[in-house]
Amino acid sequence: QSYSLKFVEAGEFDYYCIYHPTMVGQVVVNQPDTSSSTSEDSINEEPDEEN
Repeated sequence: QSYSLKFVEAGEFDYYCIYHPTMVGQVVVNQPDTSSSTSEDSINEEPDEEN
């Protein structure tokens, strides 16, 4: 069984297991890097003319 959650804001989010109280963790969500050139909008799917 699995579970997924999309985080929409940055922050630190604690979680724990209801059945195993000693199983705890924290998800750290950073602000997205808007300067990255790997976003879908900037991917060039055309082949290079050099090849």
